[in-house]
Amino acid sequence: MVVARLSAEEMAWFASVPADDPARIADARIRDHAEREGGRTLAYWKLELGRIWGDPIMMTPDEAAARLGWTEAEAEEIRQATFRACGYA
Repeated sequence: MVVARLSAEEMAWFASVPADDPARIADARIRDHAEREGGRTLAYWKLELGRIWGDPIMMTPDEAAARLGWTEAEAEEIRQATFRACGYA
């Protein structure tokens, strides 16, 4: 269970990554999917990858699950469904 609180400098670095960078593309796909799905999917990803919504936080899947009151298996279901929808699985 790990939570990373990102500094302003770290957030600026993430924002400076070129739009055509594979990691930036992956972030955008995850964000877009989570926002389309809403509900549990959006709640989960806003914890694991808060930085892609401008929130200076990131956390491991088990920590996100614990904060949501879910099992790790429930969080993993959200992750895998997202990865499939984004073409990563």
